[in-house]
Amino acid sequence: MKKVYALLFGFTCLSASLFGFNKDGRILMTARLTGSQEVPAVVTKAKGLVTFVLEEDRSMTINGVLDSLSGPVTGCHFHRGNFGVSGGVVLNLISYVKGNRIYGKIPATDLTKALIVQLMSDSIYFNVHTAANGGGEIRGQVYLQTEYPLWTIMAGAFEVPAVNTQAVGLASISLSRSLTQLKYKIVVAGLSGAITGAHLHRGANNIAGPVSYSLSASGNVLEGTIKSLTTGFIDSLSSGLVYVNIHTAANPGGEIRGQLGFVDGAFGFECLLDGANEVPQVASNGKGLALGWISENLDSMTYAVFYTGLTPTAAHFHAGAIDKTGGVVQALTAYPLAPTAAYSAKVAWSADNLRRMISDSIYVNLHTTANSGGEIRGQAKVSVHEGVVADLCGRQEVPVVTGIAFGAGFASIDPNKEIGYFGVVTSGLTSNASAAHIHKGPKGVVGGVYVNFGANTNSSNTYTGAFLWPTTTAADSLRDGLMYMNVHTTANAGGEIRGQLGKALTTECLPTAIYELNGQLLEAVVYPNPANEALNVKFQSNQSFDAQIVVSDLVGRSVVQKKIRVENGDNYQQINVLNMPSGVYFLQVKTDKQLIFTEKIVKE
Repeated sequence: MKKVYALLFGFTCLSASLFGFNKDGRILMTARLTGSQEVPAVVTKAKGLVTFVLEEDRSMTINGVLDSLSGPVTGCHFHRGNFGVSGGVVLNLISYVKGNRIYGKIPATDLTKALIVQLMSDSIYFNVHTAANGGGEIRGQVYLQTEYPLWTIMAGAFEVPAVNTQAVGLASISLSRSLTQLKYKIVVAGLSGAITGAHLHRGANNIAGPVSYSLSASGNVLEGTIKSLTTGFIDSLSSGLVYVNIHTAANPGGEIRGQLGFVDGAFGFECLLDGANEVPQVASNGKGLALGWISENLDSMTYAVFYTGLTPTAAHFHAGAIDKTGGVVQALTAYPLAPTAAYSAKVAWSADNLRRMISDSIYVNLHTTANSGGEIRGQAKVSVHEGVVADLCGRQEVPVVTGIAFGAGFASIDPNKEIGYFGVVTSGLTSNASAAHIHKGPKGVVGGVYVNFGANTNSSNTYTGAFLWPTTTAADSLRDGLMYMNVHTTANAGGEIRGQLGKALTTECLPTAIYELNGQLLEAVVYPNPANEALNVKFQSNQSFDAQIVVSDLVGRSVVQKKIRVENGDNYQQINVLNMPSGVYFLQVKTDKQLIFTEKIVKE
């Protein structure tokens, strides 16, 4: 069962990490780190956000920001352990740490099948160690960012007392990640009469409990949304103490009932089946419900398909978008269930089929003699969110803002394109953030505010929350890279750092040079490059000292020299190159005894 309250803690306190799925088949993970997640908890102002993109070749792109640590990073790992539990190191990630940035590509050879399974089963956490906190200063658990799918089979035998009936039903319930709403899809058959009532009750198995929420029925299909869920109800749901009950005139206390439980896998999927979904549409009284889940190691699928009002001659999973027809990828296995029938099995599920399902390109089709091409159909919709990421810096602002600040962020879209989620962590701002938003606009274009992140609580310059999508078109704009995150300060009211949200990170904010100082890998950014009038140099140091910046031509002649004082931490310098001839040069930061770093530059 999913750890709903551990996930809620992460959502509200910026302390959990998240999974999401991009529709191109890549998997997005993020770790949001705080000292409160350490075991025992560490009192620190430090925080972090790291995003991971599991590519189709099973390599992993990693990018993140750490802020306000007590000292340099001495260790960084994936650890094995559930929320609130300490565990051993699974993968050493220190080579991807550059100062207070984390980035690079983890090769597929380091991502074993066992590690993928652990990531998908909520049992890996990301831990950052410092000299002052050798066991870890900030940590974040890895979870799949998903709606929480639940399901049950209903029968008279589960009623209290048991009811002698041939009726059966299948229910799929989806609890939103924000724990604020619940969606239900239910198909029943064989009832003694019309449905007179349908409810979610609170109560343990074999115990009759009170009604919590009513369900809406149209014939043998129940579908709808319940909002404003109470804490007590979520407590009961997460503990397996909620059941579905269908009432009829002959059985006013309930004719069929089923206890709800979470799906047992990496993520779930569901769909209602009817003739209107066929291509072309079919007039049919048949109805169906398909649900299932993908295993944590992503190589098998368990499904259940329930139908009523027709007699299938064949049933399959097909490859095809919602308005297309496609070939069979998996035949369904019959599982007799009087007075109607069902299909159910656990089958191997290929990587190609997994990508198809994530990209909304798998459908369930039931064929009949009268409709050999299919009489009822439904498009499988996975429970996971579609995620996008952002790397924030002043270089993406319009116009460009010079400075040392940067940040990491993400946003996600729920499967129904109704709720969005976001998080961002910043470092090095000129002052505490005065505002932060998601704006409408493609890369390089200034757009209006779409989502206001709200107050900068505790002056932590971190934000997390949820918002409602007014239209599916707006959600599509986020997915298509047409929105950006913007963090504002008093000195930069229009925005000090900005990051375009997309399936892949933009590269403007990534360091252009990596260098070692006193055994620590640090980073430098030299921009714009090519340059016309001025060149900005932003770099880190773990000590203070006098140095100079020297720009030399290709034969080693010095054309610019500037004495500087390097401070422990972030440093920023600007070099005037207006009077330099066009060409290729080398910029160096060095002392009398040591070369700190070199970067090739181009003067336009």
